[in-house]
Amino acid sequence: MVFLGCKALSQSSPTPEPLDGTLTSRYECKYLVTEMVAERIRRFIAPFMRLDPYSQKRHDLRYPVYSLYLDSPRLTLYGDTVQGVRNRFKLRLRYYTQEGDGPVFFEVKKRSDQIVNKSREASDWQAAQKFLKNGHHDAAEFIDCCDRVGAVPAMRIRYMREAYECAGHAPVRLTFDTDLHHCIVSDYDLTESRPNWHPTPVSGVILEIKFTERKPLWVDELVHVFELYKQSVAKYVRSIDSVADRGAMHALQAKLSMSAPWRFASAE
Repeated sequence: MVFLGCKALSQSSPTPEPLDGTLTSRYECKYLVTEMVAERIRRFIAPFMRLDPYSQKRHDLRYPVYSLYLDSPRLTLYGDTVQGVRNRFKLRLRYYTQEGDGPVFFEVKKRSDQIVNKSREASDWQAAQKFLKNGHHDAAEFIDCCDRVGAVPAMRIRYMREAYECAGHAPVRLTFDTDLHHCIVSDYDLTESRPNWHPTPVSGVILEIKFTERKPLWVDELVHVFELYKQSVAKYVRSIDSVADRGAMHALQAKLSMSAPWRFASAE
């Protein structure tokens, strides 16, 4: 079935990325575009989409996104993505403020061929901090995946996001991501006490379009009109590559090798 358009918005979600609940199983297409093309795309989607509630609140339409990625000491999850392993996953804590007063999401992002399945469990700041200290939490799937690869905190990533959603619960979300930065984890804490942020080189604006099999016809027209070519723009992979490019891979590997392995368990 194909949606021809979008219906009226019924209610706003209290957490960022409100459509993620309906797009837990989805297609995810990424493109790199110039700012000029991004502006043309904004005009193109105006009849079909609206700013999400969080972009609406920002004077420049962009809000910060923070992610703390976990990986094995051998960077197994990074390697799986680089090698294009058919069934793979990423582990991250995602949050939208560093003030300690917002939710923290435990995310397992699985990919099987072209299908992305995302498990996203909300937690509070204190519970997430406790997890970083001792590896315990009640996000069972997240803990199981951590245990499977012996994951530890590896890389912090931040960027600014401008997000659009179809009205109502139509299954389409479009985002523009800019100002990508990364930082090797030195503290098991949501807020880095010794931040050493570096820009992650990206040649353009990262455009992401997420949809289910019921994508509207205008999505295909958008891709055709702007001659968009899907490509891999994995922020975690590009950040690790940037670490290697500036000759700091030894610092990351040393940090991971010194990280004491957690004994993962569901919180009681």
